Amino acid sequence: MLVRNELEKALDKLRIKRASVESQINSCPEGRLFHTAHRGKLLYYQIPEGATVKEKIRIKDVHIIVDFMKKLFLQGELKLLDENIGLLENMLSSYQNVTKANIINHLKPRDAKLLSKLPNESNNIIHSDTITIGPAYNPLVIPKDQYDRIRSRNEWANGAYYDNPFRPEDRDKKTSRGLYVRSKSELLIAEKLYEYGIPFRYEAEVRCRDRKGYQGFKEEYPDFTFLDAQDLPFYLEYCGLMDDPDYVGRHKYKRSVYDESGINEWTNIIYMYEENNEIDMEYVEAIIRLKIIPRL
Repeated sequence: MLVRNELEKALDKLRIKRASVESQINSCPEGRLFHTAHRGKLLYYQIPEGATVKEKIRIKDVHIIVDFMKKLFLQGELKLLDENIGLLENMLSSYQNVTKANIINHLKPRDAKLLSKLPNESNNIIHSDTITIGPAYNPLVIPKDQYDRIRSRNEWANGAYYDNPFRPEDRDKKTSRGLYVRSKSELLIAEKLYEYGIPFRYEAEVRCRDRKGYQGFKEEYPDFTFLDAQDLPFYLEYCGLMDDPDYVGRHKYKRSVYDESGINEWTNIIYMYEENNEIDMEYVEAIIRLKIIPRL
């Protein structure tokens, strides 16, 4: 089961990478690059989509040429990623977990029938060191000791803590477990964390260094706080209005306060960036599976 877990994690990473590469290709110039030599000098041309070489357009801007070179490289990368994704998908489709049912299916019919008649107490001959979590349509297998550690955080998550006192009336979105949050996107993130059984604190107070604050300190309230495997906190900030210049300015200042306080991206805080307060739930799920759960 651990093997399947690692394969699924690798597949998720490849799919995220593929989406990024495809997005970069879409931002490159349309068509393809064509070049020819004339009197010892290379001349570059753009051939629009569906056009022939005879319809080529001369390119003199070096930046456009570089963008086409980048597009060629990305197209090769996309092809390689597709091949690797296909290999892993085929491997996962035929891979069988080492479970009691699969083991019995590999026995001779007579032996399988005998094993099925053993009393329930005999089931301990199959030792499972893994647990399946997450939604039924996309389950995730983790080690049992990690699962037990995650469950042990529930008391911490449900205990008393100082949360954000600013405009409590804005916390008007209620989750399925009675937690009030400020936005629909935060509600959806919370519900997804519930689905994976991940304990968290919402807008818990963190004391940060800030030269503009009282006596050089200021309280900040990250959207979600977790405890890692070493009982150290790490954070998730959902930034959903990156199309609003005022919001971006406030976020940059808040991020500088975090940085000065030793709360840094890729170390102990994860930032999710969206526009118009919209949210991509596949992105949320990838963050949970690839960046949060491995730390717990």
